[in-house]
Amino acid sequence: MDKFEVMPPARLPNRSTGLVFHGLKYYGATFDLTIESTMYHLNVRALSTDDSRPLMYEHEQQRGSLKINDLFSFPTDTRLIIHPATPLCP
Repeated sequence: MDKFEVMPPARLPNRSTGLVFHGLKYYGATFDLTIESTMYHLNVRALSTDDSRPLMYEHEQQRGSLKINDLFSFPTDTRLIIHPATPLCP
């Protein structure tokens, strides 16, 4: 998998006030994802100790590298992409 993509829909399932996913894993990183009615939040709990493959994030015009304890909050129905800083295959 060359990227980890999050884009919660603008509407939660019936009678839900939120969804929480703990311990999502991607290339040595561990995330918690919380989805609320209008916002979603991604908490970076852990990153790989292999500094040769840092992870980056992209959300609309925002881009940057991930750090432990980063907390991102974005409106639902918008796309967050996390990927290695260097392509997996040339």
